[in-house]
Amino acid sequence: MAQQVTLNITTEKDIVESAESLFTSLGFTISDAINAFFRQAVRKQAMPFVEEPEIIDYTKDDPYFTPEILARLAESEENFRNGRTISFTMEELRAMETGEIPQRAIDFENKYKQAENLS
Repeated sequence: MAQQVTLNITTEKDIVESAESLFTSLGFTISDAINAFFRQAVRKQAMPFVEEPEIIDYTKDDPYFTPEILARLAESEENFRNGRTISFTMEELRAMETGEIPQRAIDFENKYKQAENLS
């Protein structure tokens, strides 16, 4: 059996009384509850009562996210995961607003089209 230690903590009296009442009704002592808390914290390497953030699908009810937009987003995510990305300077982005496409963007796209055709 592991060596036992005594732990002295300071907390509010009404919290202790409420917790003791709760744990007793569940068949535990305060020591049992604190030990369970410690073990779970060590196991998770985190506070055991911190809830995981809820993942909300904001695209579900938003009319902007049409099937076409969702397909383009999925393609963009796939390209990013595969390292198929390119960065532009502000000057290039401003030029693109007028319809001008930088040559290196055209070269980049052609490079990947060729690679897809070879596979």
